[in-house]
Amino acid sequence: MDDDPNIADMVEQFLPQAEFVVESALDGEAGVAAVEETNPDILLLDLIMPRLDGFGVIERLRLKPDTRDLPIIVISAKDLSGKEIEKLNDTVSRVIKKQGLEGQKLVDEINAALKMHDAA
Repeated sequence: MDDDPNIADMVEQFLPQAEFVVESALDGEAGVAAVEETNPDILLLDLIMPRLDGFGVIERLRLKPDTRDLPIIVISAKDLSGKEIEKLNDTVSRVIKKQGLEGQKLVDEINAALKMHDAA
């Protein structure tokens, strides 16, 4: 989920349609509702969003049994503090910077996170 529709479109273009179905939400509240409704295999998440930021989304999802173990990849332009990085490392699969985001790298990160989740 990302509040920038251009980023959501770019991510959708990066991911092969034969392998991935992409749904997007423009704010954190809508994103949490969509995750609860669709039960996705993985969540790509921006940290800076209206109504509920990415940290709030992660917190809510980790509290619920159905989404506690959902693999989450954070894709963000936010400059993260050491404390924020530490918190994310404890709660998400990967953190990727938006700057320089490339299609194959994103596909590789998604596949690695899914494999790690399946192995757990």
